[in-house]
Amino acid sequence: PYLGYEIDARVYQNTRKFILSKDNPYYQESRDGKIKGYGSPHMQMRIRNNIWPMGQIVQGLTSTKLSEKLAVLKMLVSTDGGTGRMHESYNPNNPSYFTRE
Repeated sequence: PYLGYEIDARVYQNTRKFILSKDNPYYQESRDGKIKGYGSPHMQMRIRNNIWPMGQIVQGLTSTKLSEKLAVLKMLVSTDGGTGRMHESYNPNNPSYFTRE
């Protein structure tokens, strides 16, 4: 719906719920549970349990809950690996281990 396409709301919500859950094999959480998101199998050779900031951004953009949007922003700000920039992907337990400068 973010791009304006008509959707089946039930299918969309079920898909979103799956993608953002532990049922998704590419979904990751930090050990302390503060960082959450999904990554990709194609980056697993570099970072086994990676998260894509772009996925987190889409999660925030498509959320209808302010609390979720704020939580995503907090995760994005806290996972720059000390560079002040977002990266292609990062390890949720050690954001200083990331792909692409």
